[in-house]
Amino acid sequence: MRILNISSHIDGYGIIVNNCIDYNIAGASSFYDKNFLKLYCVLWGLYSNYGIISLDNNITNVVLNTLGLQLNFNENITEENIIEQIRLHIDNNTPILLSVNHAALFYSIMYKEVNNDEINHNIVIYGYDDEKELIYIKESSINNEVLDSLCKNKVFSSYKITYDMLINFYSKTKQMIKTFDYNNYCLYYIQKVKNIDMIYLKKKIISQFLEVLINNQDYLLNEINQLLNVGKYDSYYRNEQFRRTHYYSLIPLFDFFE
Repeated sequence: MRILNISSHIDGYGIIVNNCIDYNIAGASSFYDKNFLKLYCVLWGLYSNYGIISLDNNITNVVLNTLGLQLNFNENITEENIIEQIRLHIDNNTPILLSVNHAALFYSIMYKEVNNDEINHNIVIYGYDDEKELIYIKESSINNEVLDSLCKNKVFSSYKITYDMLINFYSKTKQMIKTFDYNNYCLYYIQKVKNIDMIYLKKKIISQFLEVLINNQDYLLNEINQLLNVGKYDSYYRNEQFRRTHYYSLIPLFDFFE
């Protein structure tokens, strides 16, 4: 039995500030420093809303690199070796995530409803118990009705699932995925590659923000100007992810400045 110390982040934000994939990556990164969850959300909001990085770059990787972390993928995952690979990473003190489709998760409100060929969620795996054949996971999208009554954010909660349940999540998602080689991208882990000077990082965030304000590089403002100039209201403005990326993601950023 081995369990990594990942906080539930009662004072965190929840998936509304980015999405259920990036927020879980932020939670897994907090194993290395509890402050990383909030800093991940701050950087994600900064890079998503302002032209600091090229649109061709993957924001997730850029944010992790800024925190001195790296995302690595396990290749050739199968039903037979997935538990063994989980044990290996937990024993090496590296938190891991499993990419899944909500429709494959028996506890999801979208169970069996979103049967598409895309990845739309992941699970933070932070421990295992060989004797009881249990996997320890963190989730931020379970029991929202209860959690919302107790705190303002959809925080991480800790759960235990059996080995068979996790293998079932993997197998069901693999059956749905047709767009890429799921076996080589389903299981990934966050590794620390360098130490970060936190004072320098915070100063860098402030200076970058001041620079983009001067240069007027606000994506949301540009979208609004385009809307006014063209006179057309695109449907994606009503999209939930659009609101997260260009509105709610600013909450951690301005909390940081405050």
